[in-house]
Amino acid sequence: MKIALPLLLTVTIVWSPIWHIYWSNLDNLNLSLDHFWKELTLASVLVFSATCLLQATARAMGQSPLMQPFLLYVGTVACLLVSFLIGDYGFLEGAEPVWSDNDTTGYLELVTIISLACLFVAYRHAIIENLDFLSWLVVFVSLAFFPMMVREGVDKAYSLTDRGLYELSKRQNVFLFVLDTMQADAVNEVFAGNTMLRKQYKDFTFYRNATSAFPKTYTSVPSILTSQVFDNSVPVHEFMSSAYEESLPRLLNESGFDVRLWGFAPQVFKLDPLLADNVVKAGEDWSQSIESRDLALLVNLSLFRLSPHFLRPYVYNHGEFIWGEGADNSGECQLDRASRRFSKQQRQFDSNFFDEFLHCTEIKKEEPVFRVFHLMGVHAPLKRDNQFEFVGNQPLGRAALVTQTEGALFAVGSLFDRLEALGVMQDAIIIITSDHGAGQFGKPVNKDQPGLPERLVSETEPSKPAKVITGGIPLFMVKTASPGRAFTIDDKPVELPDVPATLMDLLGADHPFTGQSVVKPIDSDRVRYHKYYEFNGWDIDFIVPMTEYIVNGFSWYPESWRISGRDFDNEAITNFDGVLILFSGEDYRLSGWQNDRGSMRIKDRIAEVTIEEPVTGPLLLNVNHRLFRSNEASSITVSAGSVKRQWSFHPRDSQRNKVVILPKDVFDGAGEKTIGFEAGGVNAAAPGFTELPLSPLKSICKVGTDISFAQGAAGKKLTTFGWLPALELMTPSMIIVPAWHADLIKC
Repeated sequence: MKIALPLLLTVTIVWSPIWHIYWSNLDNLNLSLDHFWKELTLASVLVFSATCLLQATARAMGQSPLMQPFLLYVGTVACLLVSFLIGDYGFLEGAEPVWSDNDTTGYLELVTIISLACLFVAYRHAIIENLDFLSWLVVFVSLAFFPMMVREGVDKAYSLTDRGLYELSKRQNVFLFVLDTMQADAVNEVFAGNTMLRKQYKDFTFYRNATSAFPKTYTSVPSILTSQVFDNSVPVHEFMSSAYEESLPRLLNESGFDVRLWGFAPQVFKLDPLLADNVVKAGEDWSQSIESRDLALLVNLSLFRLSPHFLRPYVYNHGEFIWGEGADNSGECQLDRASRRFSKQQRQFDSNFFDEFLHCTEIKKEEPVFRVFHLMGVHAPLKRDNQFEFVGNQPLGRAALVTQTEGALFAVGSLFDRLEALGVMQDAIIIITSDHGAGQFGKPVNKDQPGLPERLVSETEPSKPAKVITGGIPLFMVKTASPGRAFTIDDKPVELPDVPATLMDLLGADHPFTGQSVVKPIDSDRVRYHKYYEFNGWDIDFIVPMTEYIVNGFSWYPESWRISGRDFDNEAITNFDGVLILFSGEDYRLSGWQNDRGSMRIKDRIAEVTIEEPVTGPLLLNVNHRLFRSNEASSITVSAGSVKRQWSFHPRDSQRNKVVILPKDVFDGAGEKTIGFEAGGVNAAAPGFTELPLSPLKSICKVGTDISFAQGAAGKKLTTFGWLPALELMTPSMIIVPAWHADLIKC
């Protein structure tokens, strides 16, 4: 029996899309890929068997000359869609993509698919004669574009389980709710107009003059749980490891609390068994709901990738996709449709959580408990009304933001009824924050609300960018274990890194945290700090550029914000082992973030880097550049001493990175050394460099080996729940080691 065609379809329909999607969304999965070997094996067997059955049926009916080219055609189209005709759909986490942005890709797909069909029809006899060769060729092409492992820790050593999540204590219960993207002024507007909601939040104090340390989730949540703020002094992954060693969950866990973490973005927690009781070895203590969610992510994004562009909106289904998670239950909690309230129509993370909390919480623990729930809150897309009922995608704007803010607060408030019924609400300590404000998702701050602090300047004063301020004014509410008060508002200057100190103060425990307890007096002139940056993905080492703002005064007012002038970009540079020069984004001039060992000059299509420190070879020159979007081919010639190299840019090249090896004799002699770049051709794009690391070449392979700095997948975005591979999966140039490298490449 011929196996080429069955193997071809198994690779292109099962293995290739799943492999690509897994490595593109690694941080969003709780379980390692080998956990799904049964599902992958079953899918492979089904596709393989179905292909064999089709071949056998076609032979029996005398239609084999039609069926075999057709199956080869299907496998070839799948290979093209998965590895080549990818498109750029950004972050597929609920917000509707701008489908029209990829219409060109869609038409290219149609032309390719139709042209390929015509070729198969016209040359069907030649195809049949070379069927095995062509089938194996497509298999090898698909395998060649498999992404490789991208970093240490990809084995997913630990994951979060939801077992025991809703088991509460007879003695003491402490809750921290982090509602993503909720903005202080929108919360104030909601409470001002909703008397019932203020009654629901009796005993809470709303600290509306709050700031967040960052405008993005990845750095903000660790600052809330550790009181430590990332500053580029070490890579992000090292910061996460060290910060969580002295974090609120770790400290309470060591103090005898049953600590459990839960959230829609597990990558914000540095998972360690000492951090929380529901951090487990990946695959050992998992629940059906976790497995179903991970499997649904892999299947849905694989189906999306296998579909032509004009079918993808139907597969995407407004963020719902077409493959359900399957499991309706969390752990041993059984939920039927009748018992659901918020997740009856749409079962997304928050709505599932609210219903599970309302029906599954019970008193089972003797020890005190601490629960951290990181929810989507009002993160785009906005799909909920003011009762948190599903109403479908709403236009992204102030009205929808305020409406879903009210709905999310209503849903969280409904959980208090459950705590009251269990008899634990009165003594519970509850802190409710967001990780940051709405930022670019929101609109300018509503400063026309009654009862705000007096302003000393008029609106005609120069204003800061609205997205900076809106991203920096989060929700911050606290309920102590001393009930009997009405909902109150406090305008003392607080910040989210105050959460650990506040909670430990409410528990009456000593702590190492640097923040201030917000339930104690705070100097009205307190200075707070917010580090603004644009989102560049989860899988990063340093965050540049990062601009720090000093906030002194009421945080909603632009006049309270000013740039500190502290340079956090240089922190990243001085922590890089080599010479690193960064350039401005638009005008090709040196932006100033460089160390003192080199300088750069760019004029038109010619650039030079002068290295002023002693350099010994061999060296690895790794250039990051802006995306090449021209429809014409181009090239850049690199010259270093007598060595010349050329980088090619193909039309609409998706690369952002080029590399070259410079031999050890490039910089012989004393004095300054220069590396030159020249764009070739009249229409060539100027060398839009954003980063230029020059570092010692390490021994990585045998003499005569092709050194590839590629990871095997084309891409141009850092993604999560996404479509294109992360930065480490982008394809730089391939470097061939010539004979004169024999004396410098050793293992």
